[in-house]
Amino acid sequence: MAAWSCRVLLQRGARLVSLRAASESPAQLVGYGVRTVKTTTWFEEHLTEDNQEYMRKSMAEEYRRQTAEKLNPLKDEPWQRHEWTEGSRRVGLVALKLGMAPIWTTTGERHVVTMLQVQDCHVIKHLTKEEHDGHTAALLVGGKNVSPFHIWRVNTKYNVLYVHGSVPGHRNCLLKVRDTILPTKSSTLVNPPFPTYFTEEEGDLAEDLYDDELFIHTDPSLTLT
Repeated sequence: MAAWSCRVLLQRGARLVSLRAASESPAQLVGYGVRTVKTTTWFEEHLTEDNQEYMRKSMAEEYRRQTAEKLNPLKDEPWQRHEWTEGSRRVGLVALKLGMAPIWTTTGERHVVTMLQVQDCHVIKHLTKEEHDGHTAALLVGGKNVSPFHIWRVNTKYNVLYVHGSVPGHRNCLLKVRDTILPTKSSTLVNPPFPTYFTEEEGDLAEDLYDDELFIHTDPSLTLT
């Protein structure tokens, strides 16, 4: 793409003598402009529009390929640790909240602290600038190698799932529950019972389905022998 620029030069003129006034006139300024044409692209400007569009797409794909090959932390060797400077932003980590506890300072002041345990923190995925927000790249960081979904109890009458742990979201929000797409599953049941389970051919299910390791509140807690 061509860009126009203009320079204005000023030159002090010679003193002129007026024959009629018989006196010298003051020095005059003589100005003239120089117009230049500068190009803002490295390739030849005299190309058709189709060729220019092809060059832009080709170079953009080449830059993305080089970035994906050379700047991906999941493919490269561990990067050299740089010194922290004011204004630096490091990648965050994921910690497990254990609870809260009181502490006291040497002056006797009581404070409440939250205990956060950092476990297996590692990078799961690298998101490029285009995949993230169009401005900066990002990393998807994992913090614990556990099963993300475990159901302790299923109520088939009211279609209620008792899921392990805390599920993000506010009260009365909508959640999507679906079967895993992993080839290796922990259960050998092809069609395990759950609230949307069809029972026409399998018979009626119990009102409550419990995990084998879950204590049922109707069972006796102590057994005398």
